This record gives sequence, structure tokens and C-alpha cells, in this order.
Amino acid sequence: MSAQTQRFLVIEDHPEVGQNNCEFLRMIDPQCSCIIQETPEEGIEQLKQENIDLVVVDLQFGTLTGEESAKPGLALLNHIF
Repeated sequence: MSAQTQRFLVIEDHPEVGQNNCEFLRMIDPQCSCIIQETPEEGIEQLKQENIDLVVVDLQFGTLTGEESAKPGLALLNHIF
């Protein structure tokens, strides 16, 4: 009986930070599958497409004005729960 690969989803608008998060998760589980999405909307679509074992969400997303807001990240967490 083989163990099923863990599927992790990282939702992070800074590509380098998202990659670093996946590298850290691979230190915990070298066999994991790590998917990075850059927006909460892309994260929701990914969650609709497949079962995910763990979601890591950035709470501060950039806005059109260049500021950061926690609203998109918190709305995503509310959607998940």
C-alpha cells in the first residue's frame, strides 16, 4: 500500500515568497505536490478543481493603488471555511 502524495496550495502574490513557501513545505514532505497561485481568485478556482490537503494564504495582497490590503486574503479564508 503506497501513501498518497500530499497536495499543498500556496496563495501568494510575490512569486519568490510563494516559491520559498513551497521549498519549506518540501523540507517537511519531500514527496509533496506544491501549487502556487498568485491571487485569491486563482486559489478558489484551484480549490474547485482538486482536493488540497493544506492551504497557505498570504493575508496581505497588493491593490491597484500599490497599497496592501488584508481584505482579499480574509475573504478567501472566509470562503474556505
